[in-house]
Amino acid sequence: MSAFDPKRTLLNHKYLPRIKVGRRASASLGYEMEIRDAVLEDAAAVCDVLRRSITELCVSDHHGDAAALEAWLSNKNPNAFRSWLAHHGNSVLVAVEQTVVLGVGAVTDAGEIILNYVSPDARFRGVSRTLLRALEARAAKQGNVRCTLTST
Repeated sequence: MSAFDPKRTLLNHKYLPRIKVGRRASASLGYEMEIRDAVLEDAAAVCDVLRRSITELCVSDHHGDAAALEAWLSNKNPNAFRSWLAHHGNSVLVAVEQTVVLGVGAVTDAGEIILNYVSPDARFRGVSRTLLRALEARAAKQGNVRCTLTST
């Protein structure tokens, strides 16, 4: 488990101008990414990102073990996604480029980051970093001075 230090991250005022919840342009990469709240219509695309990210990018965690992978993927479906959105106290955010979901993240009102997954097609484009900043900003808006993230 790791926690962010407000002196080194978004809660320090010198970092606030860097957080762009909304649109993020990257001229060098030639794309524009938007971070927004997830909506029910995102269910299929979000689940595709979750399942592909786990299957393709988390091999060092599941080691190709079919049973481990099946267990990990078992709640990565549209019904589960809809329940995450409906759960009071969760903020589910997506990173999108035009209409394509690049990543998904979620944070509780208590400041626990419970999801941060990126599509294999969007690796190394700053999607995860931008999502984390937006999740931290959402947690700060809820009054948190500290976030926790448990990662594989």
